[in-house]
Amino acid sequence: MPNGGTDCCGNCNLNRAVQDLGQGQVEDRERFWNRSHCMLRDVDITRPFSTYCPNFSDKETVAFAPDDVEPRGRISGTGLAGYPIRIPWNGNDEPRTGVHVTCLVCRCEALAGIEVNDDGDVLGLCCDRHYVTWWKQVHEDEKIDPQAYGYADGDWGD
Repeated sequence: MPNGGTDCCGNCNLNRAVQDLGQGQVEDRERFWNRSHCMLRDVDITRPFSTYCPNFSDKETVAFAPDDVEPRGRISGTGLAGYPIRIPWNGNDEPRTGVHVTCLVCRCEALAGIEVNDDGDVLGLCCDRHYVTWWKQVHEDEKIDPQAYGYADGDWGD
């Protein structure tokens, strides 16, 4: 199991897999991964132990009522640089890491970059910083600074 912090979807009671199978269940890994779905945001979670949001709840019992809970903040996932770097999702679209891409920002080829869906287009970014640089052009969030994210390979500029 990835060590990305205990405040992940794999331990959150708003995850259907946790409700059905129990917190942090990895004995039947395939079943847990296939059942991972955020009931609050109505989105499948493909990497539950590397996905996070501010609504994390590890309470033993959660009286889940969608009308009573308001989603806060954004979903994020572990970036290419690994823990503790967390990159924001593009809305409910999860960025896929470790994918062969040509970077939209710097045009370099990356064997292990980031791929993301954006209004039906599949975009490639070479590193966490270039992903967040693109993400900031689409989303307004002054709390997220691309300079706080490292490069995956080498030290090239934006």
